[in-house]
Amino acid sequence: MVTIASTLAGTAFLLHLVSFRLTTRVMDHWCRPPAAFANMSVAEWRRLGTPLEADGSRNRCSQYDPPDGGSRGHVVPCKAWDFDTERYGNNIVSEWRLVCDRRWLIEMAVLVYMAACAMSLPLAGAAADRVGRRVVMHISLAALLAAGFATSLANSYLLFVGLRIVVSTTSNAFWLVLYVVLYEVSEDMGHSGVAMGSALERL
Repeated sequence: MVTIASTLAGTAFLLHLVSFRLTTRVMDHWCRPPAAFANMSVAEWRRLGTPLEADGSRNRCSQYDPPDGGSRGHVVPCKAWDFDTERYGNNIVSEWRLVCDRRWLIEMAVLVYMAACAMSLPLAGAAADRVGRRVVMHISLAALLAAGFATSLANSYLLFVGLRIVVSTTSNAFWLVLYVVLYEVSEDMGHSGVAMGSALERL
């Protein structure tokens, strides 16, 4: 039973990490046309208002100013974007405009998630020694379920990242305590197997 619970805890951590990659797929995007050009089709607007790249594709982060100035117009950064949601749907990239000069925020969220994971290890161990493993497991599981659900309802990037910190910390703490229990209840000859299984689970 402890083995199953430990595996599920590690899997939950990894699923939250992988799911973030799925929700941050960058779909095709382009500068949103000004109101005067809003009635144009996407293809017409991109031909008219966005500069060409060296490979012949249309720039996703810049547009001409004025849009109908063609190559004589000044190239300026996009102020807003439209997104092609047909393939990936509406995800956090389109919701919070994580493209162009804001694309680094995607990698920042991953970095924060992994940093929270690393920092939670000594804290979870100390808490388990102080208040007991069962208490840490119960609190971690409750917080993980609440934060995991709340993440789907987050209405801002900062709130989303904050909730993912909670998810990372609690899922890792829950897994760590269960792993220690599993290690202690296994036979001496099984210790290496527990360690190997834990390592493979995280790969």
